[in-house]
Amino acid sequence: MVVNATPDAISRIMREKSLWFSKDLHVVSDRNPIVNEHYLVVAKSLAHSFADSDCKQSLDMLFQGGGPFSNQRWILVERGRASFCTSKFGSSHAHAHLIPEEKFAKSVVDEFANQLEATRYYSLSEALGAARISHCEYFVARAPNGIAFLKLISQGTIIQKQLIRSFFSARTI
Repeated sequence: MVVNATPDAISRIMREKSLWFSKDLHVVSDRNPIVNEHYLVVAKSLAHSFADSDCKQSLDMLFQGGGPFSNQRWILVERGRASFCTSKFGSSHAHAHLIPEEKFAKSVVDEFANQLEATRYYSLSEALGAARISHCEYFVARAPNGIAFLKLISQGTIIQKQLIRSFFSARTI
């Protein structure tokens, strides 16, 4: 699904200093970080979500192969297909929050998944594949051990606009 996002918004992100990139992804510092070392993983394509993009292989590569995110334990969280973006872009685009596990209690991803009543998957790719089939809004969270959780959001369900930020901000250590 292609987004009506303006190419200018994505272009601006692509010009920011990259901490890691691939043919599909660009990782930059978050402008409003929850904690130090809070990054955004942004799709280079104008996709509405990572489930709707061809980024799954690049997302897997992000956590492997000696890059800056393979030597620490990271949490990745995406709100896919949201009809809004809380950034100043005004339109939704595929991006996820990448935050270091060490800044939170070890059980924070499980707690997030439990609060959402999310389904457990063995990998981020598997969870995104299930989201792709659903065609609805979703949350996906990848724990540092590689396990992923997916919550499909039914149409008409109201979810707090800044749920990811408020949840993780309240649980920093």
